[in-house]
Amino acid sequence: MQIKSVDSKDFARYGYIVEGDFSEMLTALANSPCPNDSIIYKASDDALQATSVYNQVQLLFGGLECQAGYCNGYNPLGTGKTEYHIGSEFILAADDIILDISHREEINNGIIYASKFDAFRVRAGQAVMLYETTTHHAPRSDGDRCFRTVVGLLKGTNVGKPENIVIGDNGVRMTDTNKWLLDITDDKNNE
Repeated sequence: MQIKSVDSKDFARYGYIVEGDFSEMLTALANSPCPNDSIIYKASDDALQATSVYNQVQLLFGGLECQAGYCNGYNPLGTGKTEYHIGSEFILAADDIILDISHREEINNGIIYASKFDAFRVRAGQAVMLYETTTHHAPRSDGDRCFRTVVGLLKGTNVGKPENIVIGDNGVRMTDTNKWLLDITDDKNNE
């Protein structure tokens, strides 16, 4: 799969680049754990939310309450799953990462095919906002080292399991609060 830059016009289908000075938030992120053999996710992190940048991130959500946490680790191949949320997603990369993303409109009966994804490189220090209609999985490592990213979502996302499993559009199930998860299916099974 060709890896494009988020600076390319192709990225506009999925989200946009967020301009700003994120150095304070990146400094706070530097103290978060970064495993070299797995991915760690924390939905809400006090150190990130104590930065003045957090107030700017909240404005990206139209003033709605949001949370800032992190997704760090080593992920060279992707996860084989994709997810989406109600509401957009803010991602700030401390290291170069690759985002594999698609559209919710590509989901058919709870299935999305690998060929429906595009890969985009986000450079260290860049921030993007993914539209609610964009599916994604954890960032891929761009190289052979751990990556760190800030993740901003509407408050309450990914913080617990729903009491009852909710079926979303196209047969996708909610697995955590405001997290709709499905497998990426190899195209050879697409008949």
